[in-house]
Amino acid sequence: MAPTLSSSRWRTRAAVLALCVGLAVSSGCAGGSGGTPTPTPTPTPAPVWLDHTELSHSGGIIVEKVSYLASSLKIWAEIFRPDNATHRTLLLWNHGGFSGLVDADRSICTDLAKLGFVVAASYYRGEGGSAGIVEACKGEVDDVEALLIALKQQPYIDATKIAAVGASHGGCVTLSLAIRRPEMRVAVDLAGPADWATLYNWMADQAARGEPFCAQIGRTDCKKLHQDMLAQLRTGLGGTPAQVPNAYAERSPIQHLGDLKVPTLFIQGTDDVIVNLDQTCRKRTALTNAGRAPGAWDIDTSLHENPNGTACGGGFRSSSVFIGVLVETNALVIYEGQGHEVKDNLRNHVIGVVSPFLFAHLS
Repeated sequence: MAPTLSSSRWRTRAAVLALCVGLAVSSGCAGGSGGTPTPTPTPTPAPVWLDHTELSHSGGIIVEKVSYLASSLKIWAEIFRPDNATHRTLLLWNHGGFSGLVDADRSICTDLAKLGFVVAASYYRGEGGSAGIVEACKGEVDDVEALLIALKQQPYIDATKIAAVGASHGGCVTLSLAIRRPEMRVAVDLAGPADWATLYNWMADQAARGEPFCAQIGRTDCKKLHQDMLAQLRTGLGGTPAQVPNAYAERSPIQHLGDLKVPTLFIQGTDDVIVNLDQTCRKRTALTNAGRAPGAWDIDTSLHENPNGTACGGGFRSSSVFIGVLVETNALVIYEGQGHEVKDNLRNHVIGVVSPFLFAHLS
């Protein structure tokens, strides 16, 4: 799934400050206490890495490239941490697509590290020089779990405060990891696939019928996009869902969503042509059936709460989403007219939703 959430969404200073306000208390954001923190010596990393290289050290942030073992495979990752970090919250950034880390991911990770997090991003297997092949939300979950285990041994990590945020393919990885690791404190799934078979079948149906959904929302670029994604899935998983149903099922967190114990925020756009709205509606249904229905908000194109929204069966709150997510174990926010990439005029709203949810579960 090569396309991923737009990198520009978190790069502006306004967005960084918005997140800083929400997380200053729990994450040691510079300026959060009204003064400059006193630098402390940087702890020496524990010897769990196969390779360890410091890529840069500037602006108070150390960036390291490391390798480690996951399922006997050598996997590469990058770590972004404050140079005075001791016992900080670990935030796992799980990137979208199948091409490893890109500069956009590094910008996000650096900005988050400036807020006081230790941020770690796995390249995943088959990407960026890591051993193995791309598996699409299967072995990649093992890769991130192994990175989490290695980082919990580092002196700069507070092992009781672990968060994960993922976009697109990384959203699927994040949700699968949260199901597997209940000790995590919080997770954010940004438009991640939940059921690969139904996603494949939806794209195949749209392509066969001349892309009616894309025509409805005014897009003309979906045919090649869907054809490429369908071919990528057939190659990576060994066939279609009808041919290899187990391959699709074992990659689908919807199969085990009833076991989710980690507070999770789901964010989805109604006009997403890569991971369609049905994927998130299925998550909502599964959690509701398990007795853990997420508090849900529909945000209209004017960025106002719309309790009369009809997406995923309706039933949306009228209260402020920024305040409401503070008290929810699980939350769902649907943006009307939003696609797979977060538009510039929306990114601060998304940050304003994500930050209090993280704050509430990390403090």
